[in-house]
Amino acid sequence: MRAEVIDEPELEFGGPGRHIDPRFGIGNYGPADLGSQDAPRAVRVGLIGPADQLDGLRTWLERCREPIPAKDEKYPHLFPSFPGCDIDSGLQTTLVFSDRNTRTISDRDLRAIRQASGGRALQSAIDTYAAEITGLADENRVDVLLAARPEQLADTARTPRRRGRRSPEATASVPEDDDVTLPQYANFHDLLKARTLALRQPIQIIRRSTWDEAKLPVDRPSRQDEATRAWNLHVAVYWQSGWHTVAAAAQPDRLRHLLRRDRLLQEQQPRHARNLRRPGLQPARRRNDHPRRSGQGQQRRPATPPRIRRCS
Repeated sequence: MRAEVIDEPELEFGGPGRHIDPRFGIGNYGPADLGSQDAPRAVRVGLIGPADQLDGLRTWLERCREPIPAKDEKYPHLFPSFPGCDIDSGLQTTLVFSDRNTRTISDRDLRAIRQASGGRALQSAIDTYAAEITGLADENRVDVLLAARPEQLADTARTPRRRGRRSPEATASVPEDDDVTLPQYANFHDLLKARTLALRQPIQIIRRSTWDEAKLPVDRPSRQDEATRAWNLHVAVYWQSGWHTVAAAAQPDRLRHLLRRDRLLQEQQPRHARNLRRPGLQPARRRNDHPRRSGQGQQRRPATPPRIRRCS
């Protein structure tokens, strides 16, 4: 067996810059749309969520305009620092949000979500958020919508798939006394995305553990470092607003190398293996595949009834 290592393909970014890692390419050269005349200098963001979460979310987004240090200096390529999101760094744009493009979920609606249980609480949260999101999207003043998930809503656990039979508790979606029919494994993220699918503006749902260092995720024992979380959110918002962060670089030399390698591999294969790839040709039969040896081509004689002897 012969193994061959192929270098990772390069990606194009702003200007002539190329790199194999999107984060280092954006940090050093900017996004791929940087050279275009209509490159975005600002992305209008709409905020929806509880009042206490929106204040903290705004503070963290403003903090992300400045560089965020890496997690560990020992592994700079695995956990790179965040260069900041401003007109002169990183994505070369800034996230713009204002009170006019903000919708606050009232305390009465949050209390109703907290007092409900099971499917009723989930349905109430979907209806409340969908109404606020639709009203803000109809005004057509934002490019992307950020929805802060309510903490009053308990997470619906996704049961992992295991071999064998599944228990009745794993297949039940909602309690029987809820009078609300929801699909199996229904959760706030998927249902809200489905409800607002017809809107022009994309939606990004964010948890409090993303921007609040004192809040740990509920579905995992640890979380990503702050720089990685900033990278993930800002790149997603930039791409959802309709722009491109990276582009595939044209590499004719690498393409010719791959074609030459495939041709050499085909020539080194046995002849009967190459015939399998040619249309209209059948592979050579092996010895045990002959119909006479396998018993498939022999015609069996009809069975004759046994003779009966008469006893005198």
